[in-house]
Amino acid sequence: MKKLPAAVLLCLLALACNRNDGAKNGNGPQPYFDLKSYFAGQISALEARSPAVRKRIEVNGKTEEKDLRDADFAGELSIFQRYDINKPAWIDQYQIDSLFEGGQLTGIRYTAKKDDLKIRKVEVDFAGDTVQEVSIFNEVRSTTMNVSQELHYRAGKAYSIVNLQKLAFSKEKRVAISADFTEGI
Repeated sequence: MKKLPAAVLLCLLALACNRNDGAKNGNGPQPYFDLKSYFAGQISALEARSPAVRKRIEVNGKTEEKDLRDADFAGELSIFQRYDINKPAWIDQYQIDSLFEGGQLTGIRYTAKKDDLKIRKVEVDFAGDTVQEVSIFNEVRSTTMNVSQELHYRAGKAYSIVNLQKLAFSKEKRVAISADFTEGI
C-alpha cells in the first residue's frame, strides 16, 4: 500500500516530463501566425486551380520573363514556409502589434526584438477573416556583408522576392523575382 502512492507519483512525473506541448512541436496553437500551415493551404488551392504563372527574374537590371503552364507551387512558395517564426527558441522574441480598423482586425505585425534575428519582420494583412497579403523582411549584417530580402505574397494572385547583397569591396547585387498567377497566358 505504501508503494502505490510513490508509483503513482512516478507515473505522473513521467507523464509531466513527456507531455505533448503543441506550441513547441508544431501540433497545437502557435504563438505567432502559422506561415507553414497557411502556405500549405495556399499551395493546395493553387494546385487545384492550376493557374498559369508569368515569372520575371531580374539580376542587376537585366530582366528575363517566362510563362509556366505546369508550375510546381510547392517549390514556388516553399521559401515563404521557411520563414515561419514559430520556433521554440523564438517564443517572446518578436513584438506583436495588431492593427484594427472599425473594430475589425486588418493586420498583424511581428517585429524582432533582437538584432541577431535574421527574420526582422513578418506582416500579415487581412480583409475580413481572409489573409490578403503576407510580407517578410530579412536582414543579415556583418563587417563583411549586408544581405537583405523582402518577400511579398498576395493571396492566390502573385508573389515577389527581392534580394540585395553587398559584400565588402564589391558592388551591390540585386536579384528580384516576381510571379503572377493568371487563368490564361
